[in-house]
Amino acid sequence: MRIGASVSLVVCASGLAGLVGCGISPDSDDSVSTTQQALSDGDKAIKAGKHAFEHKIPTGNGRACGTCHVEADGLALTPAHVEAHFNALPRNKYGDIASFHGDPLFRAVDADDPNAGTLTFNRLRQGLVRVKIPLPPNVTVDELPGATEIGLFRAVLPIWNVAFTAPYLLDRRADTLQQQALGASENHMQVRKQPDTHTLNNIAAYEDDQFSSDRTRALAAQLATGHTPPRADKPNLTADELAGRDAFDFRCSGCHGGPTLNAGFVPTLISPTLAVSISRLNRANLPVYTFRFKNPDNTETVLRSPDPGRSLITGNPDLAFQFEAFDVPTLYGISKTAPYFHDNSSATLEDVIELYRQDFAFARASGVPFPFVQTDITEDEKRLIVTYLKTL
Repeated sequence: MRIGASVSLVVCASGLAGLVGCGISPDSDDSVSTTQQALSDGDKAIKAGKHAFEHKIPTGNGRACGTCHVEADGLALTPAHVEAHFNALPRNKYGDIASFHGDPLFRAVDADDPNAGTLTFNRLRQGLVRVKIPLPPNVTVDELPGATEIGLFRAVLPIWNVAFTAPYLLDRRADTLQQQALGASENHMQVRKQPDTHTLNNIAAYEDDQFSSDRTRALAAQLATGHTPPRADKPNLTADELAGRDAFDFRCSGCHGGPTLNAGFVPTLISPTLAVSISRLNRANLPVYTFRFKNPDNTETVLRSPDPGRSLITGNPDLAFQFEAFDVPTLYGISKTAPYFHDNSSATLEDVIELYRQDFAFARASGVPFPFVQTDITEDEKRLIVTYLKTL
């Protein structure tokens, strides 16, 4: 598990200097001075990173990281935010949009059809942006003959708690926050000149310092010492919240387990990416493509999907853990980051639990042996799980 440098500094700053990893000797003035300088440098990097995050990158299309990672929305992008900007666009005397140019949120790269004479942004209004992914050498797309990459619409993930959620992005294709920021600057901000390493490091330091609560900040600090702390529950849970935690532990912790709530036995021992029914159901009504995977034995697997997930990184069409499979996210702060899933197709936590109820029924019928899928999630369990999730 990757813990960024800024988290290590938090550990030292929070009175935990005697713990492993801080490198501080209380009897050494020199070491204290060095640590204070490191803290100062770390704080400067976070401050510089915040500035770089919030201001447009030179040579780009006018966007900043903060254009799509909105501070008020958990550093994510919500349909409500996009709709508010859409409604504020200038109109002509007929009520039609006069121009998109004044608002950097609306750029052709995220239009429904970037090459259309008149741009529309229905996908962006769902809170989705176009993600460009190179096709693996063994994968072709029937609808895009000769293509070497594909553009898929996906949600903009919250940046909260990234200190303990590496690797990054829905398909885990970025090992570091610097890689994530560089990819965003190239694809979403369309820079003509890449940000330098210093700028990328500062942005990473700022992102690494964003948490959904003081409890998750403290959790990251403890993880940075090499300890395995308990889950960062709020204190004094009510009877319903405690019952919800018990129901969560039974139904959800197989995937959303461990102190980070993304390291249950399934992602830890079997696969860090899992396929649920989101792409198959396609409730966001995204374009569906035909993907052809050439297998090592020269056979071909043909599958249709609006988003194959991890398969586009590995070239592996495995239906359980690669095709339409995505990263298991942490759930801290989840009540503040609706809508949910990679296509923003679930508006509420109740809807999320209902979808899993259906998925568990499908898994049970398919012979999946895990105990948590063997019975239906009841309405009372759903209510209690949602009650608990809202405390995280």
